[in-house]
Amino acid sequence: MVAAALAAGCDSATPAGPDTSAPPVSEDDAGGDAAPGADSDASADAAADMGGGTDAATKDGGADTADAKDAAVMAKGCKKDGDCAQIQTTSCQLTTCATATGLCQVTDLPDDVTCPNAEPCKVGAVCKAGVCNYQIKVCDDGNPCTDDACGAGGACSHDLGKSKLCVDGSPCTVTAICIDGTCTAKVSVECKDDKPCTVDACDPKVGCTHAASNDGTSCDDGKFCTESDGCLAGACVGKAKVCTDDDNPCTFIGCENKNNQGCTTIPISTPLLCDDGKACTTKDVCSGGACTGVPANCDDQNPCTDDSCDDAKGCQHVDNTKPCGGGDPCAPAGTCQGGTCAVVPVACDDGNQCTQDACDKVLGCQSKAVPAPCFDGSVCTENDSCAGGACKAGTPIGCDDGKACTTDGCDAAKGCTFAPAVYGAACGAGKQCAVGLCLGAECGDGWCAPAEDSAGCAADCPVNGGACAAGDAGCLKTCTAAKCGVPAEACGKVAGCADIPTCVTPCGADLPCQIGCLLNAGAAALQANLALDQCVQAFCVEDSWLGKKCTGGGPIYVACVGACEGAMCKLLSLQCKASAGCVAVRQCLQQCDAGDDPAKIVACIADCKSKAALADIAKNADLDTCSATYCQ
Repeated sequence: MVAAALAAGCDSATPAGPDTSAPPVSEDDAGGDAAPGADSDASADAAADMGGGTDAATKDGGADTADAKDAAVMAKGCKKDGDCAQIQTTSCQLTTCATATGLCQVTDLPDDVTCPNAEPCKVGAVCKAGVCNYQIKVCDDGNPCTDDACGAGGACSHDLGKSKLCVDGSPCTVTAICIDGTCTAKVSVECKDDKPCTVDACDPKVGCTHAASNDGTSCDDGKFCTESDGCLAGACVGKAKVCTDDDNPCTFIGCENKNNQGCTTIPISTPLLCDDGKACTTKDVCSGGACTGVPANCDDQNPCTDDSCDDAKGCQHVDNTKPCGGGDPCAPAGTCQGGTCAVVPVACDDGNQCTQDACDKVLGCQSKAVPAPCFDGSVCTENDSCAGGACKAGTPIGCDDGKACTTDGCDAAKGCTFAPAVYGAACGAGKQCAVGLCLGAECGDGWCAPAEDSAGCAADCPVNGGACAAGDAGCLKTCTAAKCGVPAEACGKVAGCADIPTCVTPCGADLPCQIGCLLNAGAAALQANLALDQCVQAFCVEDSWLGKKCTGGGPIYVACVGACEGAMCKLLSLQCKASAGCVAVRQCLQQCDAGDDPAKIVACIADCKSKAALADIAKNADLDTCSATYCQ
């Protein structure tokens, strides 16, 4: 396009020569392409070296373009293009003479045309609206110890820096300078820690290190009461200095670090127990640095022994055969045998926990009602107490677990029950019940709820420590593949294994139905499904027994273990319930926990096993192993 038309007319009678009233205007002064080494390039190179201008486009011309047009207006006329050569323009403009009018005119080169005579240091030089746009060539070699520049012909130069400060990137360097183009450390880090048992050094990767000296290296821990000091695991330690004992139990021989006193003998003035070496003294204690005692009392209150004291052996108790007992209803007459009175004591226990039973020497066995704690037979009450010789129920136990997704209740034999609410029941804004928990779609709560995408929330996936909600098929599939791969593969290889959960699940709480599914399954299928079921229960599906232990004893403990077995050992528990013999073994063994005499308990267990078949004992053992893993 025509940027400007020169207004001065041509003198048709007298050809006008070049205007010599003003000096020629160079292309560089107009902002056009400059020769290498010009001030404009130097400024651009300096900007590039400082990190600026690397990507910024540079334009020739700019404000100077207007000056070129003004100069053109000042021309006195032309007859040919050469008469307009002195008019200042950019490298992206042409000057021609309009012979019809005698005016010089300036025309912009088309956009995106390569700038004429663009220097090699100007990259991507193209014309835009009559101005040459380009970028300065980047010559940074990444070395802080070189001065980078673009010179004639577009060649990069990298002159070595002269002793300027630099950073070598090592944690062991405090100050570094450039030497022959290399960043060289001048002041290094001081890593001394003043510990006698460390070797101090500086690692170029991690900085100061203080490795432990070799064990056994000689050192001094500064303590007077140690000797043979040496390094051990980076610390200076010594053996305790041994002070010679004076064999007096009522003196203390020790070493005192304070004031370098060394071994000292200190009389023990407190009544410390000791031994005076005399067999017929007792309650020996230290007094004023000496051990003294009182005569021993050798009476063992046993009428069936003759008591005496021997200076060498101490108290002696020799069995006799004297008459013993007798004289009242509570102690029939007998004869001493083996140091005891061979009589059968009168048993006065009436079996009532609310009476205190004793034997009166005149009246014989007597029972007295006492206000004592008791157990009324129901675990649903606590603080049961005796009144009028009978056990009265106390206050109901609190069975509210504070959870919106459980139905709270109490069973007299099992205690508090917390049945999961109906799956999918609403329990809050955007939440629903699943396996007794109120679950939402919050990522990171540890549960892969049905509304969540386990693939999009790794934190809730069982592989990363979370757990599936029951019925979340996608989550269960992911968990089974990651956590229970081996049992799942084994189950897939056994015919009928996958049919067991298909049969058991529709049974719900119908125990005969559940047992029927197991009775109709093959042994191999049962074993394979058992391994897979326990694995999925343990790693994928939440239940209240995972991580919980049954404690205490009595009916509450038995109820806890039973509930745990139903959750974590379901198939084993069903196998036991399907066998009358296994149920009998468990009932028999539970009765063995009633006594306090270990010998009687052992005998009871042996008796239970003697009455049971080996297969039933084995089934019970398997169930006990599972219970011990998750409940006890």
